[in-house]
Amino acid sequence: MSFGEIKPRKSFVAPVWVLALTALLRSIISVLTYITIWKFRRGHANISMLSISISVLLITMLIIQAIVYWRIRKKIHKRSWVWLHLFLLIIPMIIVPAMFIIIPLLIAGYVGSGNAGVLFRNLNLVSFYFFWACMIAGNAFFAATLIKSFHIQPGPDNDTGLVDI
Repeated sequence: MSFGEIKPRKSFVAPVWVLALTALLRSIISVLTYITIWKFRRGHANISMLSISISVLLITMLIIQAIVYWRIRKKIHKRSWVWLHLFLLIIPMIIVPAMFIIIPLLIAGYVGSGNAGVLFRNLNLVSFYFFWACMIAGNAFFAATLIKSFHIQPGPDNDTGLVDI
């Protein structure tokens, strides 16, 4: 390489695989949740179309983001933003639903049946706000990564035609 040549960036495909795996796990969690609700209600499940639509929308969003990361894999400037975006998506998509399975098992003996409803209502409310806070913050880092990836760097090959003062 001679002086002045720009070194090509290495391809960064880890986000594609992480998002694809997250979409797969989120799909499994959603299907298992709907099957469980259906079985416990003995076929009379009250699963709203809104709930199913949100699940499909979230999985679709993960797949679209994986495709976008595949397209910009060589243009990513701040990998830390990408990892933060992925971390902020994995927490509400995978870890919080898993905690809703684990927490009842851990506290079943400590909480009376009368207090369990209040506890789960409060946990549901906290998880709702936590989910949307993580989604907004994570997608802000996704947007920042996109903006930075498509930002044209002035250089010898892509002169903007403007005079720097």
